[in-house]
Amino acid sequence: KDEPVENHAMVQLVNKPNPFYRGDALWNATILSLIFDGNGYWLKKRSQVGDTPWYSNVSGKVQELWYAPHWTMEPKWPSWDDSVYLSHYQYSVGGQRFEVSPQNVIHFRNGIDPRNTRKGISRIEPILSEIFTDEEAASWVAALLLNRGIPGVVISPEKGMPAMSVDDRDALAAKFIEKTTGSRRGTPLVTSGAIKVDSFGFNPTEMDLGDIRNTPEERVCAMLGIPAAIVGFGTGLQQTKVGATMKEMRQLAWVGGIIPMQQTMALDLQQSLLPEFGNVDKLSVRFNQDDVEALQDSKDEKVKRVDMAVSGGWIRVDHAQAEAGFPVDA
Repeated sequence: KDEPVENHAMVQLVNKPNPFYRGDALWNATILSLIFDGNGYWLKKRSQVGDTPWYSNVSGKVQELWYAPHWTMEPKWPSWDDSVYLSHYQYSVGGQRFEVSPQNVIHFRNGIDPRNTRKGISRIEPILSEIFTDEEAASWVAALLLNRGIPGVVISPEKGMPAMSVDDRDALAAKFIEKTTGSRRGTPLVTSGAIKVDSFGFNPTEMDLGDIRNTPEERVCAMLGIPAAIVGFGTGLQQTKVGATMKEMRQLAWVGGIIPMQQTMALDLQQSLLPEFGNVDKLSVRFNQDDVEALQDSKDEKVKRVDMAVSGGWIRVDHAQAEAGFPVDA
């Protein structure tokens, strides 16, 4: 059975990676890169060895960890030598480029990108069109509200009225915009002649954007493995009304989204960081999920389960008390 190693040096370093930010900030930034680009990068800063620059120093002790934004890192290899899978990472920052040794990089990746097998693949890129659709729908609604809540209109003289001159048309158009858009929308407009105003589009009640806005929500959340209800999206809250409870949604978020990501990142740490701390033959890395409420049985459910076991005669009362978390009778 696995037994946790208390206060291991690797865990302490990850929790306090450098003097300027904590481990939770490091994880947040890394997850952002991993989701958007499919790749997250940490740089190792080691104790100084002679005059060797930090990006080539592979013999010093790892003292700090630093987040590297995904757009600053690129795996490189010699094009003339197919036997070398990875020679270095090109780190571009502040107008400079550094050839960082692979031993100084922790590379978290989501699967393998077929276009470049040295990198992971983005979860968001395949559905960028869905995000664009949602942005366009939001812009359309904003434009409608800015324009007093309806699309563009046609203003023309009533039947039998003489045609307006160019100057009169321009003046009427300017007055209409002034009175019916922006912060003054809804104020009265008085004209000297009879005119009619025709809308040539849809108003919001005639064009329901609910389905259009729901689809991107559903697909983005599906790619992340996080039910929409967990992040407060309307489409997810609708689902909780017809079936699954919020507790079940939280369990799905952990099982389908968070735990698989944690397992992948733990294996990357086990391969690229744990060996920096001595003999690791019997050591592995995983996230501690023992106190995650969404993954625990409720107290009532646990008591009912052990009570059924006692009633069935296949578990002793003292064992049931221990299982349910109660003091055990002699």
